[in-house]
Amino acid sequence: MSDREDNDALSDVSRDLGAMDGGIEPRGYAEVSFGPRLQFFTPPAGERWAYVIIHAATWLGIAAVAWLLAGVARRRGGSPFTSSNARRLTLAGGVLGIGSIVSSVGQHVVLGRMIASSTVADRVDQIGYDLFSLPWGGIAAGGALLAIAHVWRRGVALEQDVKGLV
Repeated sequence: MSDREDNDALSDVSRDLGAMDGGIEPRGYAEVSFGPRLQFFTPPAGERWAYVIIHAATWLGIAAVAWLLAGVARRRGGSPFTSSNARRLTLAGGVLGIGSIVSSVGQHVVLGRMIASSTVADRVDQIGYDLFSLPWGGIAAGGALLAIAHVWRRGVALEQDVKGLV
Protein backbone atom coordinates (compact mmCIF):
# COMPACT_ATOMS: atom_id res chain seq x y z
CA MET A 1 0.00 0.00 0.00
CA SER A 2 1.44 3.38 -0.93
CA ASP A 3 1.65 6.40 1.37
CA ARG A 4 -1.21 8.04 -0.51
CA GLU A 5 -3.42 4.97 -0.08
CA ASP A 6 -2.51 4.88 3.65
CA ASN A 7 -3.48 8.53 4.03
CA ASP A 8 -6.74 7.99 2.15
CA ALA A 9 -7.57 5.00 4.38
CA LEU A 10 -6.84 7.03 7.52
CA SER A 11 -8.91 9.88 6.19
CA ASP A 12 -11.85 7.54 5.56
CA VAL A 13 -11.58 6.11 9.09
CA SER A 14 -11.30 9.59 10.55
CA ARG A 15 -14.32 10.82 8.59
CA ASP A 16 -16.33 7.79 9.74
CA LEU A 17 -15.33 8.31 13.38
CA GLY A 18 -16.11 12.03 13.15
CA ALA A 19 -19.51 11.28 11.70
CA MET A 20 -20.31 8.94 14.58
CA ASP A 21 -20.24 11.71 17.18
CA GLY A 22 -21.51 14.43 14.90
CA GLY A 23 -18.12 16.08 14.47
CA ILE A 24 -16.30 16.97 11.29
CA GLU A 25 -12.62 16.11 11.15
CA PRO A 26 -10.18 17.74 8.75
CA ARG A 27 -9.01 15.56 5.88
CA GLY A 28 -5.94 13.54 6.79
CA TYR A 29 -6.62 13.81 10.54
CA ALA A 30 -6.73 10.63 12.58
CA GLU A 31 -6.29 9.98 16.25
CA VAL A 32 -6.20 6.83 18.28
CA SER A 33 -6.69 7.01 22.03
CA PHE A 34 -7.60 4.58 24.75
CA GLY A 35 -9.94 5.75 27.47
CA PRO A 36 -11.74 9.05 27.78
CA ARG A 37 -10.06 12.05 26.24
CA LEU A 38 -11.00 15.64 25.54
CA GLN A 39 -9.25 18.21 23.42
CA PHE A 40 -9.68 21.91 24.02
CA PHE A 41 -9.13 23.93 20.89
CA THR A 42 -9.68 27.47 22.17
CA PRO A 43 -10.06 27.67 25.94
CA PRO A 44 -10.35 31.18 27.40
CA ALA A 45 -7.06 32.98 28.09
CA GLY A 46 -7.46 32.76 31.88
CA GLU A 47 -7.86 29.00 31.75
CA ARG A 48 -4.89 28.63 29.41
CA TRP A 49 -2.72 30.65 31.79
CA ALA A 50 -3.95 28.66 34.79
CA TYR A 51 -3.08 25.44 32.95
CA VAL A 52 0.41 26.70 32.11
CA ILE A 53 1.02 28.08 35.60
CA ILE A 54 0.01 24.90 37.46
CA HIS A 55 2.22 22.77 35.22
CA ALA A 56 5.14 25.22 35.41
CA ALA A 57 4.83 25.29 39.21
CA THR A 58 4.93 21.50 39.27
CA TRP A 59 8.13 21.41 37.24
CA LEU A 60 9.67 24.18 39.35
CA GLY A 61 8.90 22.14 42.46
CA ILE A 62 10.56 19.08 40.94
CA ALA A 63 13.59 21.19 40.02
CA ALA A 64 13.74 22.59 43.57
CA VAL A 65 13.74 19.10 45.07
CA ALA A 66 16.49 17.99 42.67
CA TRP A 67 18.55 21.10 43.50
CA LEU A 68 18.16 20.52 47.26
CA LEU A 69 19.16 16.86 46.97
CA ALA A 70 22.10 17.80 44.76
CA GLY A 71 23.20 20.16 47.54
CA VAL A 72 23.31 17.23 49.96
CA ALA A 73 25.29 15.08 47.51
CA ARG A 74 27.61 17.93 46.52
CA ARG A 75 29.26 18.18 49.92
CA ARG A 76 32.95 17.27 49.57
CA GLY A 77 35.26 16.45 52.43
CA GLY A 78 34.25 16.23 56.04
CA SER A 79 31.13 14.64 57.35
CA PRO A 80 27.88 14.83 55.42
CA PHE A 81 26.05 15.00 58.75
CA THR A 82 25.57 18.75 58.93
CA SER A 83 22.58 20.76 60.05
CA SER A 84 22.41 22.42 56.61
CA ASN A 85 22.06 19.01 54.93
CA ALA A 86 19.35 18.07 57.44
CA ARG A 87 17.51 21.30 56.57
CA ARG A 88 17.87 20.57 52.85
CA LEU A 89 16.41 17.10 53.29
CA THR A 90 13.54 18.45 55.40
CA LEU A 91 12.75 21.14 52.86
CA ALA A 92 12.96 18.67 49.95
CA GLY A 93 10.60 16.27 51.76
CA GLY A 94 8.12 19.05 52.48
CA VAL A 95 8.21 20.39 48.93
CA LEU A 96 7.77 16.91 47.50
CA GLY A 97 4.96 15.81 49.83
CA ILE A 98 2.96 19.04 49.96
CA GLY A 99 3.83 20.07 46.40
CA SER A 100 2.53 16.83 44.93
CA ILE A 101 -0.82 17.37 46.68
CA VAL A 102 -1.05 21.02 45.60
CA SER A 103 -0.13 20.08 42.03
CA SER A 104 -2.67 17.27 41.87
CA VAL A 105 -5.54 19.31 43.34
CA GLY A 106 -4.59 22.33 41.21
CA GLN A 107 -4.58 20.32 38.00
CA HIS A 108 -7.94 18.79 38.89
CA VAL A 109 -9.46 22.23 39.54
CA VAL A 110 -8.02 23.78 36.36
CA LEU A 111 -9.13 20.91 34.12
CA GLY A 112 -12.54 20.91 35.81
CA ARG A 113 -12.95 24.61 35.05
CA MET A 114 -11.87 24.02 31.45
CA ILE A 115 -14.45 21.26 31.05
CA ALA A 116 -17.18 23.31 32.72
CA SER A 117 -16.67 26.21 30.32
CA SER A 118 -16.34 24.05 27.20
CA THR A 119 -18.96 23.16 24.64
CA VAL A 120 -19.14 19.59 25.97
CA ALA A 121 -19.90 20.59 29.57
CA ASP A 122 -23.44 19.28 29.35
CA ARG A 123 -22.31 15.92 27.91
CA VAL A 124 -19.35 15.18 30.19
CA ASP A 125 -19.53 14.14 33.82
CA GLN A 126 -16.61 15.46 35.81
CA ILE A 127 -14.82 12.98 38.00
CA GLY A 128 -14.73 13.98 41.65
CA TYR A 129 -11.53 14.33 43.64
CA ASP A 130 -11.33 11.88 46.51
CA LEU A 131 -8.86 9.95 48.62
CA PHE A 132 -7.91 7.71 45.70
CA SER A 133 -7.06 10.74 43.56
CA LEU A 134 -4.25 11.83 45.85
CA PRO A 135 -0.68 11.36 44.56
CA TRP A 136 0.29 8.72 47.09
CA GLY A 137 3.69 8.12 45.47
CA GLY A 138 4.71 11.76 45.91
CA ILE A 139 3.34 11.83 49.45
CA ALA A 140 5.25 8.65 50.34
CA ALA A 141 8.49 9.92 48.77
CA GLY A 142 8.13 13.21 50.68
CA GLY A 143 7.49 11.30 53.91
CA ALA A 144 10.54 9.12 53.28
CA LEU A 145 12.70 12.22 52.82
CA LEU A 146 11.32 13.68 56.05
CA ALA A 147 12.16 10.44 57.88
CA ILE A 148 15.69 10.49 56.43
CA ALA A 149 16.01 14.14 57.53
CA HIS A 150 15.01 13.16 61.06
CA VAL A 151 17.63 10.41 61.14
CA TRP A 152 20.13 12.87 59.64
CA ARG A 153 19.49 15.34 62.49
CA ARG A 154 20.16 12.58 64.99
CA GLY A 155 23.40 11.83 63.13
CA VAL A 156 24.38 15.51 63.42
CA ALA A 157 23.69 15.46 67.18
CA LEU A 158 25.58 12.20 67.62
CA GLU A 159 28.56 13.51 65.69
CA GLN A 160 28.67 16.65 67.86
CA ASP A 161 28.45 14.53 71.02
CA VAL A 162 31.45 12.36 70.10
CA LYS A 163 33.50 15.08 68.42
CA GLY A 164 36.09 15.48 71.18
CA LEU A 165 36.15 11.78 72.15
CA VAL A 166 37.61 10.31 69.00
